[in-house]
Amino acid sequence: MAEVGTEGVEVAVGGWLEGLRRAASVDVRPIPLARSREWVLREGRIVHRTGRYFAVTGVELADGSAQPLLEQREIGTLGFLRRVRDGRVELLVQGKIEPGNVGLAQVAPTLQATASNLDRVHGGRGQFLEAEFRDPARSEASCEQSEQGTRFLGKLNRNTLVTGNPDGTTDADLPAAYRWFDADIVLRTLACDNAVNTDARSVLTSAPWHLLTVRPPFAERPDQPADPLSSPLARSYATLRPGALDEVRRVLDRVARAAPAVTEVAVDSLPGWRFDADAVHTLDGAAYAVRHLAVETDARETPAWDQPIIDSRGDGHADLDLVVSDGIALVVLVARSEPGLLHVAELGPTRVAEPGSRGETWSSAGSAAGGAAGGAAGTVVARVRQSDEGGRFYRDVTEYRIVQRPEPDDDPDAVLLTLGEVQELLLAGGTLTNEARSALSLLLTRL
Repeated sequence: MAEVGTEGVEVAVGGWLEGLRRAASVDVRPIPLARSREWVLREGRIVHRTGRYFAVTGVELADGSAQPLLEQREIGTLGFLRRVRDGRVELLVQGKIEPGNVGLAQVAPTLQATASNLDRVHGGRGQFLEAEFRDPARSEASCEQSEQGTRFLGKLNRNTLVTGNPDGTTDADLPAAYRWFDADIVLRTLACDNAVNTDARSVLTSAPWHLLTVRPPFAERPDQPADPLSSPLARSYATLRPGALDEVRRVLDRVARAAPAVTEVAVDSLPGWRFDADAVHTLDGAAYAVRHLAVETDARETPAWDQPIIDSRGDGHADLDLVVSDGIALVVLVARSEPGLLHVAELGPTRVAEPGSRGETWSSAGSAAGGAAGGAAGTVVARVRQSDEGGRFYRDVTEYRIVQRPEPDDDPDAVLLTLGEVQELLLAGGTLTNEARSALSLLLTRL
């Protein structure tokens, strides 16, 4: 596959983000939980004084493992505003500053807000253009998607795409942190390291892909080098096979039934974890820690706050295999259970090792550079390094890759799907993991 052209992306998006970073005043410093005036240990959970936002709770699995998870049962809203102007699709993007982002500012959806933020529990400003996303009936698509099931307990966000120009708001009226960009530029930016945040990737991947371009999806582009995968990807997007989605449900049901039971336990007596309210790391384990940060900035709705945040030890890795069969590209997704998934099991990348796992599952899967698990070597056709959502993760980075392989591994939990079938599952919500959506976003660079 030819490399994605990113000429002009650094100027168009990267330069804009850098300007936001330079203009903002941001101070992020570690503090112990004991010094927080907002968060306390209460009945075995770390909670906000209002009882809103999220909590840090502990879970123990029937297999004997235990870990802290972020419990946030309220459903957040993630949405892009879209318009068509002069025959081009444009997206209103937000340059969002988060304390855990690599580089602080990254491209975010037009609206990225928890229910607590929309209710202004923080006492600060309301969310810009939030009224545009209140009515799901106005959206082109609206679905509920999970966040990382290895770090969140039962967390869902509503992912939505809305078409329209906000009434009474001209381009000149937009705050500095918002800008309309050609959708092609936004999609090409998905190939740039630490430039587009996880939530933006999720919304774009969960949207109807044909609404992100004025061309037929994955059509050959005269402004790009010839791409041997364009035709297989285009055929894949146009293909729905009888029974394919029924097979997905059967595999997920089987994996979910075999998953170990999960029980909530107190975080201050979590097996295998050290709790210390007076330390920088409130909870310390082998793979990751829960630490506490104090933030002061002039770039958010409220000028100061403190919060728990997850800090993993080492990068994550996720490969999504791509196989071309009879001229149609198929992606290889694997059903996995995770302790925090509301639906117990979802489809994830072909191989995945979450940040902090120190590559143990990764190396055991045999994924060397350009290679893949257990079978014939593959060719990496796309990759990106992306830090996880900076409001909950402290500079936690995962490298995502698309690996083209001649044939898939023999895995009973794997399903081979066309992009048309993947799109159907995404629009319905609740079937593909956060990591799967981030990996699939790399294919949108070719849209």
